[in-house]
Amino acid sequence: MSQAADSTRIVVVGKTGVGKSSTANTVLGKKVFRVFASPKSGTAQCEAHVQEVLGRQVKWIDTPGLFDTDRPEKEMKQEILKCITECHPGPHVFLILLPVGRYTAHEEQMVNMLRTYFSQNMLRFSILLFTHGDDLDDGQSIQEFVSESPSLKVGWLVVGWLVGWLGGWLVGCWLVG
Repeated sequence: MSQAADSTRIVVVGKTGVGKSSTANTVLGKKVFRVFASPKSGTAQCEAHVQEVLGRQVKWIDTPGLFDTDRPEKEMKQEILKCITECHPGPHVFLILLPVGRYTAHEEQMVNMLRTYFSQNMLRFSILLFTHGDDLDDGQSIQEFVSESPSLKVGWLVVGWLVGWLGGWLVGCWLVG
């Protein structure tokens, strides 16, 4: 079997600037993917890296930011779909990054776009990871943020909840299915 087939395959997706590459670098424990301090997407094409994490081979597929204003949607769709070949025979999990803040129609459109590109069932194999936790109000927990955001609950079936520290940042995850 190939290294990719033996690996746990994680596809990280989200809008431009949400922290996809930074999150991957933190999980992998080293700088593998370039990080850009720019309002434009720093990752122009799907990139993959295989590394052992906690005794298991993990293939992390970093994708370009969705809704990148400098790229036509057709071009972006083709690039996102390339990650399917990077994660053959298929991803184990989609890590959907959302920044702490308002969950607007734009975020909902992003999720619907992902479901169109990958499958309507992709949410069954997804984890929501909230980034930019330092934007929470003083003393507000990520659980409070989610409970005060009714629009986040629409369309998501929560099967579990994780909160922890990632690279010095408090993050919250929903396990959805």
